[in-house]
Amino acid sequence: MDIKEINKKQEALKIKYLESRIIDEEIVEKAIVFFNQYYNLVEHKFTREDMDKICNLDFSIKLDFLHWTAINPQNENDVNKFYRNTPFEFFKNLLKNMDIMHYIEIIDKVILPLLKKNNVKTVLDYGGGSGYQAILLHKLGYKITFSEMNKLSVEWMRYITKELNLNIEVIDLVESKIENNYDVIIFKDVLEHLVNPKPIINILQSKTKKLIIIPNKVERSEDYLPMHFPYSIE
Repeated sequence: MDIKEINKKQEALKIKYLESRIIDEEIVEKAIVFFNQYYNLVEHKFTREDMDKICNLDFSIKLDFLHWTAINPQNENDVNKFYRNTPFEFFKNLLKNMDIMHYIEIIDKVILPLLKKNNVKTVLDYGGGSGYQAILLHKLGYKITFSEMNKLSVEWMRYITKELNLNIEVIDLVESKIENNYDVIIFKDVLEHLVNPKPIINILQSKTKKLIIIPNKVERSEDYLPMHFPYSIE
């Protein structure tokens, strides 16, 4: 991997973010088309205005809370079913990863320095949400594998990688296991969704020399949502 070329792409991408506060309209438009097709919304189509509403943090949290309460998960299997099927995180996660602060604080300051320091070629984005982080890293020249358990996100990434001819492997974590080894595995905003993360961490640590966990700690006092679980990585 040519570090100079990555730096050049990174600088161009940073300028784009700073100038436009980055909403990747091509991706957003295709996401709305895909969402309507996925749920067969014909008479009452999902619109850009709907997306703006559902991406409001307070509103999306309320939707997640209502969905969680309606399902009332009683065990790990129930929790996994919730995350497999919930649609309410999709657009929020997509735009969250397009946010300028996410790029500067996570991509630019944390992830990219570690990738360049370790001369990384292959990256697994484990629990990659709506996939924009994987798309960004792909644009920067890394060989990316995206993995998720949420069915909507998996099908979206299969759709958009084909639409835009993106060389990103997509793994459905419910249907497939992580078989390959990677230079780095990114584990961002995932642990708080797992009832028992230790077995997964053990598996991932056997598949890489560098496991990036972000954040490394979540306490109940900081996160009141019932669908999130506290953890600490020492």
